[in-house]
Amino acid sequence: MEAGIYKHYKGGYYQVLGVAAHSETGEEMIVYISLDPSLPGSRMRVRPRTGVAGFETPVSIRTKLLDNIPVERMDLKPRFQYIGDSLDGAKEETAEDIVSKMAAAVPSNTPNRKQKR
Repeated sequence: MEAGIYKHYKGGYYQVLGVAAHSETGEEMIVYISLDPSLPGSRMRVRPRTGVAGFETPVSIRTKLLDNIPVERMDLKPRFQYIGDSLDGAKEETAEDIVSKMAAAVPSNTPNRKQKR
C-alpha cells in the first residue's frame, strides 16, 4: 500500500498515511485522512485493508443500460484509486491542491439569481 492521495469511487479525496495492525487481531488497517475540510469532527479514519468494506476491495457499481431501466451489472471499480504522492511533490496534484479545488467547488449559500432589467 503506497502512501499518498487516493480518490474514493464516490468522489472524495483522502491522504493515506500508512498501514497499521489491529491491536487484538493483527488485521491490517489503512490509516487515512479525509481532505474534505467541511467534514465535522475528526477527519482521520481507519478501514480494513481487505474484506467486504476493505480499502483495496473493488466495489460493484449499478449501471443503467437503457433509459430509466436500472440493470445491475458487475462493473467493478476500485473503492479507492491512487492519484499521487503529495509528500515529495513529484506528482501533479498535492493534498493542498485538491483541498483548494474542493473548497472552490462548494456552492455559496447565496442563490445565483439573474438581475431584472
